[in-house]
Formats: sequence, C-alpha cells, structure tokens
Amino acid sequence: MQTAQPTQDKPSGKVQQDLSLAFKLARPLLILFVCIIHMPSIEGFYSDYDQYDQPLTLAAVFFKDVVARGAVPILSVIAGYLAYSSYIRRKSFGHFVKIKASRLLLPFVVWSGISLIIGLIVNRLTGHNPGGVTDAFNLFGFFDGMLGLTRVPFNPPIYYLRDLFLLMVAVPLIHHFCRSKWIMLGLLIAYLSYFLVFTQDLPGFIVPYGDADKFFVITYRWDSAIFFALGYVFAYRALSLPETNFLIDLPVAIHLLILSVILTMLLSLYNPIGFPFTPWRAGFGAVFVLALPTIFNTLLRTKDTWFGRFLNFLSPYSFILFLSHIPSSTAYYWIVKGGLGLDITERSPLAQQLIYGLCYLAFCTLMAIAIRHTWKAIKPKKPRANAA
Repeated sequence: MQTAQPTQDKPSGKVQQDLSLAFKLARPLLILFVCIIHMPSIEGFYSDYDQYDQPLTLAAVFFKDVVARGAVPILSVIAGYLAYSSYIRRKSFGHFVKIKASRLLLPFVVWSGISLIIGLIVNRLTGHNPGGVTDAFNLFGFFDGMLGLTRVPFNPPIYYLRDLFLLMVAVPLIHHFCRSKWIMLGLLIAYLSYFLVFTQDLPGFIVPYGDADKFFVITYRWDSAIFFALGYVFAYRALSLPETNFLIDLPVAIHLLILSVILTMLLSLYNPIGFPFTPWRAGFGAVFVLALPTIFNTLLRTKDTWFGRFLNFLSPYSFILFLSHIPSSTAYYWIVKGGLGLDITERSPLAQQLIYGLCYLAFCTLMAIAIRHTWKAIKPKKPRANAA
C-alpha cells in the first residue's frame, strides 16, 4: 500500500536548504543548553538560596531551570520533522526501525555501559556513587541501570534516546492520524489533558507493579511526544519556516526575555520540586517552541559570522557532546573541586559562576571533540570498492 502524501506543495529547495541549515546551527546550541541543565554543583530552584523577590539570587534558576529547558522540546520538534522524510523513504517499516535502533538504542546502551565503568572507577577512588552505579552489583540492578527499566540510566540524560526510539516506533500511527488535522489536534489535546488532569504530574508513561512506589518506565517524558508529533505534522503538511525580520524578532526576543524572568520568579516562589515540576517544564518548552521562527531565522542570519561558523564547526560533535557530557561533568567537578580546591555554587559571586559555567561548557565540548576524533582514529576503515 502506498504511503498517503499531504496535499500541500513541498517547500522549495531554497526553503528546505535554509531549514536544514537552521537545524544544523541549532543542534549544538541546544545540546549546550542541555549541558547547562546538568552543570554540577550549581543548583537551580532546588536550592534554598534563590528568593523570587531578590533578582541576584535567581541567575541559576533563570539559566538552568527556565531558558535551558527549551532545548529538549525544540530538539523533539526537529526530530519529528526529520522523522517524516526518513519514514516516507523507508524500504520497509522493519528497515526503518532497524536504522533507528542503530542510531538511538545502540548509543544508549553503549554510553550507559561507559558511564557505568566511569562511575565505578569514581566510586572506588572517592566513595561517591555517581548515577547510582553501585546498583549494578546485582544482576537486576545492572540491567535496570543499563536499560532504564525502573530508574534513570547510569548516564541519566540519555533516557531521551530511549524515549525517542519509542516515538519512532509509533511513527506509523502518527503518520496515519496526520491525514486529518482535526483528528490529530483532538488526539494531542486528549493526550495533554490526560497527563495534566489524571496522572498527578507523572513525568511520563509509568506502569505500577508489585508494592507501592514500584513501577516500570515506558517513557520518561510525556511532553516529548507532543513536540515530536508537532514536528512531524509540520513536515507532513509541508509547512515552511515563516520569514521574519528584525522588526518582528526584536519584540519577540524582548517578550521572551521578560516572560522567562517572570517564569523564573514564579518557579522560585512555588518551588514545584519533583513530579510537580513536570508541567512547568513542558510549559517552558512550549514557550520556546512558539518562538521557533525567530530563533531559527536569527540563527540563519549568523551563518557568516564567527558565531555561526562556530556552531557549524561544532554541529558534527553535538551528538557525542550529548552522550558524553555527564561523564565529562563528573570529571570537571572533581578537577575543579578536588584538584583546584574550588567550590563554586549558586551562592558564589555571579562572575565566578559565569567563568565556572563557560569553562564547564568548554571542557565538555573539548572532551566531545577528543572522543569523536579518537573513535575515528581507532574505528576500522571500510575497504574501498575496486574501481571498475
């Protein structure tokens, strides 16, 4: 059976090229924001230091818990958009799943294992237990931490790869419901209502079992499915990137900044620690997704500047940066605190926090570059086909 195609015209080559370049420039920047979320020793609203009516105490909350939280939703939109073209070009659904497993599940398992090894070394040397690696001393704990069955993996942020793979498996359903924009809209509203009203702020699809507080985790985030589906709808409907200019982007940027400051103050005031933070996180993501035309067009305007060239250079390393930033952050923390004797927290002067954060991002980036080049150097090279 042939795949149903949307009725709209496909975007022109220039429009598609611009969108591809916007994705390329956005990806490393978004991954750097993911790194900021997991920056060690500086806490956000979980700390008792921040006060909603004292702006100088809110820097960590602003960057880690509000601005940086737009990264994963935007990455999900991009993943959904690209999944459409990958799906319609498939040889078969089995081949589609196989490709996605090699690109998502395999790195997930490999980097869970790498993080386990690094964590066990840290545990032996320092007595600390990064990522809960000591759970691996029993068989179930080992597979649980490797696969994220009832707890986050040994490398916590890469649960996103597992969630993303399951969304790829669900692509045929998403594709089918995209035929009617009203059915798709109704399903998304029903899905959102289910998690906001009936699940008491659970972060994702969780299946209870056995005694109380025991559960299997199907997906860790429910909001990623919404943003992924939106990206897929945009591609299915052949929606192009709306053109913007400075007169549009400047007010959008100002309003985004003001709204982010207000959300920072509210987050500090209400302090929704744990599962109650889930809808807040989804809301922050929605705010930044709504600003995507301004974000993407602004990035496109930087393509010939030093900043755009830097993002273009960093783009091939972005996936490794995502996979490796937690082990890198562990190493960075022990270098700074154990080696240099510095203890930088959210209570430190803002200038110290800024320098600490920039050095952290530079360290994680350099580690990702080194890892990728090392892998390319030791990876067996495929033999070239003989010329005819």
